[in-house]
Amino acid sequence: MLFSAFYEALRHVVAKSPVQNPLLVFLILYLVYYTAWAVYYIFFHPLRDYPGPIVSRFSRIPQAIVLWNGSEHKWRYEHHRKYGPIVRLGPNSLSFADPKAWADIHGFKKNTPVKDMDSYQPAANNMRSMFSEPDDEKHRYQRKIFTHAFSDRALKEQEPLFTKYIDVLVERIKRTIESNPAGSFDIVKLFNFTTFDIMADLCFGESLGLLQSADYSPWVSMLLGAFKVGSRMRAVSFFQPFRFLLKNLKFKRIEAIRNENFQFSVERVNKRLATNISRPDIWGLVLAHQEKGEGLSLGLMHANAGLFMGAGTETTATELSGLMYYLMRNPECMARLAAELRAAFPTERDITMERAAQLPYLHACLEEGLRIYPPVPASLPRVVPPGGSVILDRVVPAGTHVSMPQYAMYRLYFADPASFRPERWLPDAPREFADDVRSALQPFSHGPRNCLGKNMAYHEMRMVLVRLVWGFEWELAEGMDGWAENQRSFAVWEKGPMWVRARVRART
Repeated sequence: MLFSAFYEALRHVVAKSPVQNPLLVFLILYLVYYTAWAVYYIFFHPLRDYPGPIVSRFSRIPQAIVLWNGSEHKWRYEHHRKYGPIVRLGPNSLSFADPKAWADIHGFKKNTPVKDMDSYQPAANNMRSMFSEPDDEKHRYQRKIFTHAFSDRALKEQEPLFTKYIDVLVERIKRTIESNPAGSFDIVKLFNFTTFDIMADLCFGESLGLLQSADYSPWVSMLLGAFKVGSRMRAVSFFQPFRFLLKNLKFKRIEAIRNENFQFSVERVNKRLATNISRPDIWGLVLAHQEKGEGLSLGLMHANAGLFMGAGTETTATELSGLMYYLMRNPECMARLAAELRAAFPTERDITMERAAQLPYLHACLEEGLRIYPPVPASLPRVVPPGGSVILDRVVPAGTHVSMPQYAMYRLYFADPASFRPERWLPDAPREFADDVRSALQPFSHGPRNCLGKNMAYHEMRMVLVRLVWGFEWELAEGMDGWAENQRSFAVWEKGPMWVRARVRART
């Protein structure tokens, strides 16, 4: 209303002006209007009292730039260091880097912020998976059904499946070493092959054969590339004209890729369901409860299969890659972990999920890996619902976009944050880590919408890491220093190859 009245008054003034060049008139109108816009958002908007960079208070251009070039995680970190735990990083956006905000934004309280639907799109069949479903009741219903497939009991039944693919990974590494003992190989690829083969077996009843072929399938390559495309499309969507184009025009290439990706999952889910075989994979456990009256439509099964293949693969492979990198960069940590594992497991056959979960230094390494190299360094955006939300004891107005930057959080609340120090997570941690705020670490999010596959991810990471550190000696190849520190992020890390050397452990 204020802007409309201002615009009409300005138009009247310009109409009486001796300047009649249409282009010049348009430029004058635009500059004056945008100046008024900036003045309003800086001095009169409900978020005016929150600190932040001046330009970001009235424009989303700075955030769009860093989203596009993959540096948003560092951008947020630097602004939180400068301005504090709450920073206004957009005209209507607040970033919270405070552990107490986990409960206020993602927790179980009433009127917590909801999914920002501009960032959570439905599947190609227009069905919403657990991840993108905004309705709490519908989300709760889906989650309840899938809980059976991710329970501790299910994981125990699935252990032979995990072991089978980790065996293949170990044998492939051994063959690689035998063929070229002094050579190096890309371990990032091997981790991706392993996690995709495991999740495909859990989702589709069969692997993708990546470990056997030692190459990416076109579908996996397409899936891995989707993170960058999605992040850049989000940056473009900040601006109304481009948002209109994205929503109303068909970009044939993008649509084709999206539909092809989805159809791949559809065909394999349908094939798995048609077998009607009882096995402890995701659909076997879901169907067992469907017979008890709890069921999902076929469309929701298809939508969630795509979710599992995206969320349950790349992130786990990312964490394994980062953790191995930091262990090789810190040989004293690698040696301590190897000693713990080799003392706990006299033979390879002794390695089990249950026993691995009890090892303190292994757990400390996993936690430190998740802290220093979080698989999702970005934030999960939310929107404050009608009536506002209380966040850090302040009422944030409805419609405000809020988020918590993981990369920034994990550096602001820990001593010596840029160093890989697993001992900070041990019960008898050195005194220098006494002020670490461990509750800040929430790599699987928090609250009723936290990652359902958290326990599975921990078990998978533990089992892979145990087998590799127990059975081999590792070192980085030349040129790999800075591999993790210099990466860009597009929702997830943009990982290049990590070349390593390994030799089979000498037995005494």
